[in-house]
Amino acid sequence: MNEYYIYDNVIIDDYAHHPTEIKALLSGLEQKYPEKELIVVFQPHTYSRTFSLAKEFVQCFGNYKTYIRNTFTSGREQYSKELEDEVKKIFTNYQEYKINKIKEYLEERKKVIVFVGAGDNYNCIQELMKIFSENS
Repeated sequence: MNEYYIYDNVIIDDYAHHPTEIKALLSGLEQKYPEKELIVVFQPHTYSRTFSLAKEFVQCFGNYKTYIRNTFTSGREQYSKELEDEVKKIFTNYQEYKINKIKEYLEERKKVIVFVGAGDNYNCIQELMKIFSENS
């Protein structure tokens, strides 16, 4: 788990990509940062894992504000618009990831933005860090 800071916000990058790992991470973050609002950005890792654990993924995000990125695929599972649409059907209560929305949360302050998944979340975090370093 890597932590980055913007104002009094914390951005976390964690490799957790299984519901059990994600639940444990979110529980720990609630305890570590009880005074901050927790917002989740989830990048599913492979279509097969996402479909087979769909119910568990939905349960682990509970009542958190959750944003979904496109699935991080592998050599055996290439990107598919049709499968991506099916993934979005699993996460109907969540919003699609948009960097501008996350930027707005960071400007509000007192947030923990946690990026979870085994994909390339690091790139999103670096983009956020760059935006805020240019504006300071």
